[in-house]
Amino acid sequence: MAEPRCSAAAASSCHPGAGDRPPVPGPGRQAPGAPLFAAALHLTALGLAWALKLYYSRAGADELFWILAPLARLAGLLCGLEFTWAPGAGFVHQARGICIAPACAGVNFLILCFVALHLVFTGAGRLLAPGWRTVLVWAALAPLACTTALLVNALRVAGSVFLYEAAIYSDRFTPALAHELFGICLYLGALMALCAAAKGLLARPGQGVPVLAIACGSYLGMTVLLPLCNGAALRYGSRFLLHAVLVSAGLLALAALALAVRQGRKAVWAGKGIRIRRCRMHRHRS
Repeated sequence: MAEPRCSAAAASSCHPGAGDRPPVPGPGRQAPGAPLFAAALHLTALGLAWALKLYYSRAGADELFWILAPLARLAGLLCGLEFTWAPGAGFVHQARGICIAPACAGVNFLILCFVALHLVFTGAGRLLAPGWRTVLVWAALAPLACTTALLVNALRVAGSVFLYEAAIYSDRFTPALAHELFGICLYLGALMALCAAAKGLLARPGQGVPVLAIACGSYLGMTVLLPLCNGAALRYGSRFLLHAVLVSAGLLALAALALAVRQGRKAVWAGKGIRIRRCRMHRHRS
């Protein structure tokens, strides 16, 4: 005999205290106060990014010692060189003529990593559940972005040391062009990997987070659109145009590669599904 079910209207009488429990938001449903909570975190992220950008635009080598010192240490370990501190200039290697100056600090990439992680955090639906746990997880994005930027920028500095010594240059393919191409490829690849890893940690299984759009959009905004709004095209002319063309080409290449990988994975899973169905049909016939 089937067990009688309790109706929703009589839930409070069947289970004492059930009517006093607050509703638990399911996937994709907003908890009370979620809009204000999300707006506060969005404004905080924007304020932190803007403040760090403003600080970096006005800081010299002495003010950026906090990031130049670990950067020079890591880069030195990777390329086997020892950099010494030169006040007002940065970390230098006199014999090789190398200077890790404020322009090499990687603060812009740090901001970029933090913004991208915040967007992944938002896309994963984490702002739908206000609370201290969500705030603590969100706050951990800042040291994660700083660590990622430091490691990737150390790879860029060390790679550039070896790249400048390579015998691959001509009148058109200059060391400066190779340096910029290397930086675009490294930064884009690292940003894509960071967003994908953050999605794996933050998003629920099967939840769609536009990792490719976040990585490409953030990089394009930081490296092309924001400088364009600040008048970089007027100040640098053809140099900025070349930079914008290289960034756009890198973004298109990354998007094409990501789409090709996605289509390949779909084809592999489709092939596995066909083989599984054939195997089941064969077993059924036998």
